[in-house]
Amino acid sequence: MAERKQITTKEYLAEVKGGLENDLNLNAKALPENFNQSRFVLNCISLIKSNLSNYNNITPESVYLALAKGAYLGLDFFNGECYAIPYSGEVNFQTDYKGEIKLAKTYSRNPIKDIYARQEAQHASGHIRITGTAGAEILAGTVFCTPATDSSPSLEFATDEDCTI
Repeated sequence: MAERKQITTKEYLAEVKGGLENDLNLNAKALPENFNQSRFVLNCISLIKSNLSNYNNITPESVYLALAKGAYLGLDFFNGECYAIPYSGEVNFQTDYKGEIKLAKTYSRNPIKDIYARQEAQHASGHIRITGTAGAEILAGTVFCTPATDSSPSLEFATDEDCTI
């Protein structure tokens, strides 16, 4: 396997920026409506620049491919809706709870006004086990998804016992 030649920070960032712009242009139809590509690319480069030491030994291709995933979903790295996490020589894309809420609101069949969760009792115990999903458990508490209409919340949960749904 050929070793990658040393490049300057400026060259590295230029490769990331060029690759990201190229990838977004090639897949423009996959981008959300009203997507501001220039702003997104500048935010991504600023993000990489501020954490450059974390991206040692990671190829520019790995970086811009992870960043492009945020663009396709309409998530913003600067707002903490998602992250580009360097790990084991590559960059992994990860959504944050803010990004998950944004995706649920954006792509829900029924309009959603708000999503929030809170623990009802200070020492509530128990879990919800989601059937068919390996290892998916939610601690006992209450989760609300408030529809945009004035109807009642569509999901409510509070228990001290295990439930299977």
